[in-house]
Amino acid sequence: MACAGWAVGSLYSRRRGHGEAKDESILATASYQMLFGGLCLLAAGSAIGEASRLAFNARTGLALGYLIVFGAIGGFTAYAYALKHLPVATVSLYAYVNPLIAVALGTALLDEPLNPRLAIVATLVLVGIWMVKDP
Repeated sequence: MACAGWAVGSLYSRRRGHGEAKDESILATASYQMLFGGLCLLAAGSAIGEASRLAFNARTGLALGYLIVFGAIGGFTAYAYALKHLPVATVSLYAYVNPLIAVALGTALLDEPLNPRLAIVATLVLVGIWMVKDP
């Protein structure tokens, strides 16, 4: 459901951008996406009782702050900007690039192992991205 919703929202946002809302702020667009997504997740989490399992400490606060600044504000703003200026098919490639970036950062910053299997998979993903981007 999340993938379908994301695809429909991206297509709607792209088509809407060609009409009356061309001057809409990219940051406002990202904010609306995060607000409505967060409200849906809050409702779903509350419905299944996740609040009782929440443990908030300094480490959690730092992680949350990092995700807010770099993941949410930076990521959604970049996505909304790209969606406004690039074809939807090109923008959708972020879903394949993000795991590669995560593996590279884990290897570079946290000394996580990069084994031959991961290298082969990363190469296949990059070839797939190249094929989709430049058919």
